[in-house]
Amino acid sequence: MSAILALLLALVPQAPWDIAKQAAGKATTGSHTDTSGSASHNKELSQKRAQVIVKELVARGVPQNEIVGVGKGSDEPRVKPDNTPAKKAKNRRYEIRVRL
Repeated sequence: MSAILALLLALVPQAPWDIAKQAAGKATTGSHTDTSGSASHNKELSQKRAQVIVKELVARGVPQNEIVGVGKGSDEPRVKPDNTPAKKAKNRRYEIRVRL
């Protein structure tokens, strides 16, 4: 497991998953990349990263049917343009959303 993933999972408390299960909600984990590389490569890379998050959360007790991994590639940048290392770093991220 990568250090980033370990940190992310340590920061995610169990409470939102318990609430989501009680409310029959769904969770989405999204993975984003910077604009380095082709759009198809970034989409594939982000999908693989999102699936790793899903796998880890399922291993921690989140029901498989309650979470979906979505690779967003570089389609939704937080910072435009990402033409410096600092800006690229801001666009490489994970997002976990729980709908109640």
